[in-house]
Amino acid sequence: MGSNGSSNRRKKKRGINIERVLFPLVILMAIGLLFVNISVMVEHSNKGKRRGSDEADSSIRKSRGMSESKEKQKRGNGSDSHSKDVQKDRLPPPETKPHDEPKPSKQETPQTKAAPGENSGGDIDEHMLRILRHVGIHNSSQLTDQELSALPTWSQVVEKFGNKGPVMLGRETCSEYRSSVDRKHRKLGVAGPFSSGTHYLHTILSNNCKSLEDKGRVMFQVPWGKHQSANFRLVHNVAVSSTLKNDHKKNETTGKLDHPPLDPKHLKENKSVLPIVVVRDPYSWWQSMCRVRYSAHWFHVVPDHCPNFVPNEVEREWFNKTKKEIRKHYNNDPWKVDNVVDKANFTLDKTVVPLWVRYHSENRQHKSLAHMWADWYNDYYEANFPRLMIRLEDLVFYPHETLKMVCECANDDDDGDEQKASFEYVGDENLELSLESAIKGKGDKVDNIHGKDRTGLLGAMKKHAGKYSDEHRLTGMTPSDMEFAEAVLKESDVFKDLGYQRPVRPSA
Repeated sequence: MGSNGSSNRRKKKRGINIERVLFPLVILMAIGLLFVNISVMVEHSNKGKRRGSDEADSSIRKSRGMSESKEKQKRGNGSDSHSKDVQKDRLPPPETKPHDEPKPSKQETPQTKAAPGENSGGDIDEHMLRILRHVGIHNSSQLTDQELSALPTWSQVVEKFGNKGPVMLGRETCSEYRSSVDRKHRKLGVAGPFSSGTHYLHTILSNNCKSLEDKGRVMFQVPWGKHQSANFRLVHNVAVSSTLKNDHKKNETTGKLDHPPLDPKHLKENKSVLPIVVVRDPYSWWQSMCRVRYSAHWFHVVPDHCPNFVPNEVEREWFNKTKKEIRKHYNNDPWKVDNVVDKANFTLDKTVVPLWVRYHSENRQHKSLAHMWADWYNDYYEANFPRLMIRLEDLVFYPHETLKMVCECANDDDDGDEQKASFEYVGDENLELSLESAIKGKGDKVDNIHGKDRTGLLGAMKKHAGKYSDEHRLTGMTPSDMEFAEAVLKESDVFKDLGYQRPVRPSA
């Protein structure tokens, strides 16, 4: 009995010891499981947040990708959609179903103000869209904010160039041209002074006034040279230019080249061409000549004073600078250096800055840059042979009407017989325009005479009629220059008959 009791007490004590050991372990395990559950819950929560964030980022990237894709397609939308839109224009409007809410017309569509960084919709005038659709622009969303804000309103165009369509001189000579030149020999030839838009005229004319006889009837220039005076029509032909060394044969007194008589073949060619003379607003033209002077020579300092008809302290300050000083100032830019180094017959005692131009057939003197514009166009204005004088700005804002009138001038299909037509206008729906400049190349180095500036259709619209166009046309001119220009243009029949207006002077 005694020994059994002792044994039971030892077992009891051993059991108590095991419980003491196990109890803390159980507690620790429970706490550990609790921490594991909490960690799992936190991890699931974080994964949910990351998944939501990743989905949002993916959505943003997708949205941006779509926006970038749309941005890249802005200019390209026109080629495929243009023909569809043209066909839509010719179809009757769809009937409204009884349960459909009628859509507002174009005039009734509410205008919404664009949010910052976004293009607004529907705020390009219908007259402008009539032109822009030919380069694939059908609504304002295809233009950047900068392009949209620079685009002139139609009221601004009308204010500067009228609302009666293109203004053209010489249409009364069209019948004379048709009666004197056989249909099979008729050609259209481009003419105009430097920087007047002759490249653009040739491009737009050859694309939209098709010859029914053969290609090449729209000539890049008249045979006697597109930049030369109308007075050389019966004297010179560019085909014989290579045989003449003009600088060695120009008369020292008159500055004219001693031309040998034209042979009958080239003389007949000259007479068979109808000159299409492009005229550019003189104020805008002077600005272009200040940027790139071509072979015109006059003493001028850019950008300090140009156009400079009346000399002032700028000319006096620069007149005696050394070539070294001038080259350093202009960082050896050959054009700008030559503008100052070559005094071009200017002396400090003169009250007007004279100008001379080197053409192939003559070295011509002009009283000023303002007179160069007036003198050049007056030669064609006073010419006794058929010619058309058209405004460059009408090619920009009235292209349909202008090109149609030019094509019709060379045709005698009054009865509608296409067999009698020499040229055919492609039609308003098929008009071919381009957003890009007609002049190609980068303008590197001095031998690229066209300079670096390239102006496409949108840039031309902005330059000729935009909200800052008046300011642009007067850039660099002093009040004395403005008065001088007005006096010269007052005597110009071309300026008056083409309906040009002088820009509004800034208030003092």
